[in-house]
Formats: sequence, C-alpha cells, structure tokens
Amino acid sequence: MFVPREAELKYAQSDIDFKQFNFFTYSRDAIYKIAQEIKLTEEDEVLIPDYICNTVINTLHEFTKNIRLYKIDKNLHFESGEIKLLLNNKTKMIIFVDYFGVEAEVHKSLVKHLRENKVTILKDAAHSFLTLVRNDFNSIYKYDYLVSSIYKNLPLHVGAICIGKFSNTNKFVNTNIFYNRLILTFIKKVLCFFGISVINRNIDNLSIVNDSYKFSNGGNYYDKYIGNLKNVDYEKIVSNRGDLSIDFYNYFKNNSIFSIEEIQKSSLQSFPIWCSSQEKRDKVLGIMRKECIDVFTWATFHKSAVNRYLW
Repeated sequence: MFVPREAELKYAQSDIDFKQFNFFTYSRDAIYKIAQEIKLTEEDEVLIPDYICNTVINTLHEFTKNIRLYKIDKNLHFESGEIKLLLNNKTKMIIFVDYFGVEAEVHKSLVKHLRENKVTILKDAAHSFLTLVRNDFNSIYKYDYLVSSIYKNLPLHVGAICIGKFSNTNKFVNTNIFYNRLILTFIKKVLCFFGISVINRNIDNLSIVNDSYKFSNGGNYYDKYIGNLKNVDYEKIVSNRGDLSIDFYNYFKNNSIFSIEEIQKSSLQSFPIWCSSQEKRDKVLGIMRKECIDVFTWATFHKSAVNRYLW
C-alpha cells in the first residue's frame, strides 16, 4: 500500500536518490520545478524522445528552446548509442518515458555515461504510478528525478508525485482544479450512462498543440488529497488491471506493442495496440468510441516533436 507520509520513511534508506516525496497538481508543475532546481537556462540543451506529450515541451520551453530528439521505435524502445552521440557539453538533462505504464529500459552503461557527463536524468513515469507502487518504487535504473501522474492511473482527478532533491518541499494540489475535474468527470459518466459519447477528438488529423505553459495557482487541497490516497485499495486495482491487460493481450496478441513479459511486470495505465494503417486504426477508434470506451491516440504533439509513424 502507498501511504505518502509512511512512504517517506519506508524509501528514505533505499538506493533511490531523493530527499522526500513531493506533490503537485500536474506533472508539468513538477517538471517546471525540476527545471528551476537544476537551473536550466536558454543556453542548455535537453534530450527527449520524439514521441512525447506537448505539455512536456511547453514546460521546457519556458527555460530553453534547445530541445534535441532521440528516436522511439514501434515497440517504444530507443538506442543507447544514438543518445550517446547526441550528447554534448550543453546537454543539461535527459528525459526517459515509461510509456503506458511499462518502465523504460535504461542500461547501466548509459546511466554511467550520462552521470560522467553531468546530465540530469528525469524519469517520466506519468503513466506508471501503479507500476511504481506495485514494484515498491524500485527502478531498474538510477535517476535524479521521477515524476508520475497519480490521476492518470487512479480516479482522483488531479495530483502528481515527484521524487528528487529540492531546496524546498513541494506539497500542493490545486483545490479549484480538483473540483472542476471532479464535476467534469461526473458529467462525462452521466452522458456515457445514456450512451452519449463525449470523446470528440478529430481522429482524422494529427493533433498538434503549441500552447504556453501555465502554472496552477489556488487553494491547497493536499491534506484532503492524502486522505483520498489512503482509501485506495491498490492491491485490488493492480490485480484487476493485470487481469484485464492479459485479456487485452490475448485478444490483440498480434497487435500488442508490448510483450507478455513487459505486461506481466507492469500495471498498465492503458493498453496500446498497433494498427497496420491509419484507416484500420480509425475504424477501431470509431467502434470503441461508439461504445463510449475511452480510447484515444497518444500523444497530443508539439510541432517540434512529431512522430507520425507511431501516431
């Protein structure tokens, strides 16, 4: 079970490099604070995968426009050799993404190389909060900061956790945003109950967004949020999601992006499937959306990082 205040003590003596658990409204808020903490400037470069949500890039652009991309393949893997070639004396930080709840495999030799070059390692575990809980926050590689979105894995509407060294402890969850998203979720459930689809994304066009970053301000819902976290039955949710993921795998076996081994050691945030063409993809999306199943294309791209192949 994940109880934040107990977790601080439980993991403090582990090999994870962090001072305490920090809470934010969204993961982008945590990334913003990390950029401030490492003193990211417009002269610095950040390495990120070419398959990533636009909000990450929008946040980084508040500090630097020097973004370099490393390639993500069909199975959501990358080549360590390419990353080593992209490094230079301006590289300040690199981001590794745990796609859909499966932890990225970062080899020890690459981690060693990054540390020798004084590159900050950010583990973007936005999709894999339940995988972290399932594995007692033990990672297969060393990192400087970890960011994970709780609300993308649990029906708690907002909330992100960040592990890493900060000058000041951050424990803030925006009250207004929490209640706004709570109301919107309720309305969505009512509409879906009556068979009305509310997923209005245009699946025929690539969605590219280039908005500015906006930090969330307002009242602090943190104490109540911790109470909500304590009431979650993590073991039941992880178990149910595991069973459901296996069912999906057995049905979509030939179209599953992940291997059965990757699925079994993870708690998937959602189940990605591969389609041989955009036409077939849109057909599957149309059928599932008609049944009010929350299905989508990920990510919402930024114009400077568009992996059309994976989209």
